Formats: sequence, structure tokens, C-alpha cells
Amino acid sequence: MASKKAVVECPCPCPEVVAIRRKDGKYLIPGIIDNRPYLFFIETTKDDPRILFEIRKHHHSGFVCLKSIYVQKFWYRTYGEWIIPDGCDECNMDTQLCIVDISNSGPEFVVIYNRGNNKFCTCRSAVPGSPECLIANQDGQERALVLEVVHHPQA
Repeated sequence: MASKKAVVECPCPCPEVVAIRRKDGKYLIPGIIDNRPYLFFIETTKDDPRILFEIRKHHHSGFVCLKSIYVQKFWYRTYGEWIIPDGCDECNMDTQLCIVDISNSGPEFVVIYNRGNNKFCTCRSAVPGSPECLIANQDGQERALVLEVVHHPQA
């Protein structure tokens, strides 16, 4: 059976600096688990400087790159399909993402698609007992993690 490649349009409708959270209110932040960088979800406040991400449009591909303002690194797909805050090269396909608006009323609720492996993001624990981390391992949008894009007034 031939694998299907997701077809995704990438007009990023989001502000340039955002916070990202799940429906349960946990924010996505960069951090270290088991001596490795990850992007994971925790309970925190909107004043936490770790929650801010810069969205940069990639002019040649139409995709975007997300950069942690706190650690000054791009989201990057790496070993085991994890999305980690450790990228340096905006031209690398593993740093290029598509933010897909699923709310039909602006960039409130989105799913995220990774260009490097043509998969959508979801979350799971990288290490038993650790917070859930971002991972690009879903073939279809219907199984992707729904995220809320929060415009941050401090940005």
C-alpha cells in the first residue's frame, strides 16, 4: 500500500508572537527532560516568559518556522519524530511547519503540520511520568492535537 501524503495549504493566519495552549489550559513551553530539549505542556500563567513563540514566514516555501523567544531556537523535528526547541536553520524542512486553522473564524484553534515528515502534531510523554511533549507522528488532521493560539499582549 502506498503511503498517502497530506495535502496542506499554509496561509498562516496567526499574529507574529503567540502563546500556544491545549484545550485543558496547559501552555507549551521549552524545557529539558532526561537531559534532552523538548516542547512540553504545563500549567503556568500568561506571564511566564517561556510561553512565547515567534512565527516567521518562510518566503520560499509558504510554510512557517516557530522560534522560542525564551531559548532563541526554532522548533525542529528530530529523533523519534519529537518537535524540540533546538533548530538553527529556517531552510531545513524539519523546522518548517504549517499552522492549519480549524476554527473557521480566525486563528483561534489550529493543528500543526511538519513539512519534514509530512505528519501532524500530537503529544505524548517522552519519558514515563514526564509532561506530555509535542511530537509529529499523525498521518491525518483528524487525529492531530487541537491547539489554541493565544495572541500575547506583552509581545
